[in-house]
Amino acid sequence: MAFIQKRGKGKNTYAVIYSYKDPQSNKNISKWECGFTKEEAERRRDEINMQQRDGCFILPSDQTVREFFEEWLPVQALKSRWGLSSYSSNRGIVINHINPHIGELKLQKVTSEDIDKLYATLLQTKRGQYVQGIRQRWTPAQEAKKKCLSTTMVKEVRDVLNAGFETAVEWKRITRNPMPKKGPQKDSVEREIWEADTVLAALEDLEDDPLLHLLVHMTFIGSLREGEAVGVQLSDINFDFKGVGAFSVTKTIQRVRKDALTSVNEKTILFRFPEVFSGKKSILVLKKLKTKSSERVIFMTPQLREEIQTRLKQIEEDKERLGERYFDYGLLICQPNGRPIEPALSYKRFKKWLAQQEGQYPDIVFHGLRHSSSTYKLELSEGDIKSVQGDTGHKTAGVLLNTYAHIRNQPRMELTKKIAREFYKQSDSHAAASSNSEPPKTADEPLPASDVTEKLIITMLKNSPDLQQKLLRALIAPDA
Repeated sequence: MAFIQKRGKGKNTYAVIYSYKDPQSNKNISKWECGFTKEEAERRRDEINMQQRDGCFILPSDQTVREFFEEWLPVQALKSRWGLSSYSSNRGIVINHINPHIGELKLQKVTSEDIDKLYATLLQTKRGQYVQGIRQRWTPAQEAKKKCLSTTMVKEVRDVLNAGFETAVEWKRITRNPMPKKGPQKDSVEREIWEADTVLAALEDLEDDPLLHLLVHMTFIGSLREGEAVGVQLSDINFDFKGVGAFSVTKTIQRVRKDALTSVNEKTILFRFPEVFSGKKSILVLKKLKTKSSERVIFMTPQLREEIQTRLKQIEEDKERLGERYFDYGLLICQPNGRPIEPALSYKRFKKWLAQQEGQYPDIVFHGLRHSSSTYKLELSEGDIKSVQGDTGHKTAGVLLNTYAHIRNQPRMELTKKIAREFYKQSDSHAAASSNSEPPKTADEPLPASDVTEKLIITMLKNSPDLQQKLLRALIAPDA
């Protein structure tokens, strides 16, 4: 039974005193919780009494947030079957975004207010401010160039915190999850993409760099991720497949932390590339793709087929020239000595070339080529989502449409005209009501787009599944 007691003469502070049985020693332990006002002490007393009566009393603990998440991470990684990238990402979130700010708080003392203040702090924190939990020191000029953490990153921090605190409740470390009901609002920023003619022009200007040319070409035609492109092996290529030739996408190259290899399921690792420099905390690996749905076959265009054949001849020449000094890992995209090219280096190589063009091309990240490819294929196929999904390897069409289908203005203008034509084919009564003296307008004489109200369009879309499909196809149709 818990009770309260006033502390000190003339002070308006109270303590809550109660006893509990230590499960390890099986002895009764007396506990004092101090620093309450009278009202707070009464609430805490009643809470303890109710928990002890109902058998859900949480033993007092001085475990910190840092200590709990260090315990939780490896357990959650195995339980949720995290991949190497997921483990490394979540570990980085804990070390660089959670521990520096609330890591020393007692787990049982964390409140919703603490989490809200953490969000506010993170939104004002520069990217790269903490590396392996160590605060970086920058000059004022360096700091001025740094951007603050994105709302996407802060949302990822929220997801990790929420998962951790939920487990803490299940493990009976805390009585309730302290996460606020609402998290920070996520900004929606659309990734920059290239039009098809821009990609074609870039390929022409890349003729002097055959390897980067092939990398860009394969990425755009195959809608590949960076690691997938550099992970294609010669054994994945079949020039006779279906009469056109194709290559399989079943693997990816990724740099991972060595400690992650001991914390997650290693069955996805196909090969560990030997280290060039010893003493690094990370290693380059060839691994299976994250999901079976990501595995796919990419058909070659005649131009890509010819370029890959040329690349194979170059590889044979490199092998003959270097002999035993050639490291044969069977990679299509590799260094002259056969060693792998990790995704980060291919990205840097592309950005370096882009900078040398002095603004001739829109500034995009390498992954933007995958977005460009997906958008172009959706337009060219007139909305054949399943075919495009087969190239991109997305598990659901929703991810493809919501993330990779970028909005372009010219198709939107054409869309308005097409909706107007379709709408007035099905709504003669509205056309007749527009004028008592004039004859109804026909499908050959559609009303101007400006006369089509949003309300009427929405009504027609709700009542016509066929029109909904036509709307989708019109939205992503190529420019007229």
